[in-house]
Amino acid sequence: MRRARAWTKRLVASVCIVAALMVALPFSQGVSHAVQTGAAWQQALDPEGQGEVDAVFQEEVLDLREEAEMRASEDGLTVGFTYAGAAAEAFGSVRARLEAKGWSCTMSGLDTCATFTKEQGSYRWLFVSCTAIGGESSVVLQCAKD
Repeated sequence: MRRARAWTKRLVASVCIVAALMVALPFSQGVSHAVQTGAAWQQALDPEGQGEVDAVFQEEVLDLREEAEMRASEDGLTVGFTYAGAAAEAFGSVRARLEAKGWSCTMSGLDTCATFTKEQGSYRWLFVSCTAIGGESSVVLQCAKD
């Protein structure tokens, strides 16, 4: 039984690492440019200004209209915002909001990142990662859309 649990924990950790890399890769070119030119991170993610998430995302995933410094990738599948508080608090808030919309949480083994799934809707898979930055937290959502 212990071997099965250890194997499961290793599998979940591996999936989280792969998912984190998937989240990071779309931003690498923009961030590299920002570092080279001294541009702000917001400009690296969306040089034209704030990205958009569609109405379906707002309805099925999270309503982000009130979130601070919200940014989205061009395709709207990678979304980030700033949360005024600790990473664990940010994750708890996001988790509660997602579960209220019917999402099921699978913890990664880390307290501030997890995979969420849902059986119905346009969005059915979501990876959430919350990271402390000073007194605030960065929240990143990586989505898959049918």
